[in-house]
Amino acid sequence: MSASTRATAASLAEAPGIGLYGETDLHAELKALYASPLARYEVNIAGKIVDVVNPDEFVEIQTRNLAAITAKVLSLACRGAVRVVYPIHAERFIERLAGSESFGADPASAGLAMARRRSPLKRNFYHIFEELVHAPRLVASPNVSLDVLLVRVTELRRRSGVLYRGRYRDEVLERRLDAVLERRRFDSQADWLNLLPANLDGPLTSGALGTALGIAPERARQILYVYCRAGLLAEQGRAGRQKQYAYAAHTGRGETTT
Repeated sequence: MSASTRATAASLAEAPGIGLYGETDLHAELKALYASPLARYEVNIAGKIVDVVNPDEFVEIQTRNLAAITAKVLSLACRGAVRVVYPIHAERFIERLAGSESFGADPASAGLAMARRRSPLKRNFYHIFEELVHAPRLVASPNVSLDVLLVRVTELRRRSGVLYRGRYRDEVLERRLDAVLERRRFDSQADWLNLLPANLDGPLTSGALGTALGIAPERARQILYVYCRAGLLAEQGRAGRQKQYAYAAHTGRGETTT
């Protein structure tokens, strides 16, 4: 994001002293993506600074640590609809300022050599549950929606000059949004339940769910834990070492428990 664009965003902010110039490009670009033509930015609502206030909802952009905003989101949800936006880096490119001469260098300086490569890291929608195990109350809560974005980003890095286990560590200077590859919206209890295969017979286990979704059992355990904490599932004993779950009666889905 250019300095002029960032200055414009700062001029539109209603709450002073919120550190707009310290926010990442990724955060700022997602704010712009979700702002309607009548949006207000950085608005103080009952003592809480909201990223974007659209006419029909509050929007909170969180690029990591959903647990940190849980209390804020649930408080805002008492006043109106809240949409939480969380990007997952499905594709990541790394640009590094090349050579030891880049220690402490200004990334905007002209003439610095750049090396670009694609990160081998692969992530999908189910990685959201790494965050939600620490913030299960955001799932299926009244007036709270979650947008999970699969994004392509570019990270600008430089060698920090600090040795760690014999290697120089990288310092991430900025993250830029290159593209939104896919978006999944969770606006209701039904949206969350639709993540689970409807054709699984009997109680749900991490093994059966992992096989059905093509994910690791550990990720399946995270999903089941979050859904249980959110009140969508209930524990039903064990099958060997695996916990068993059934749908909560109020969901009206599959084999239920009361």
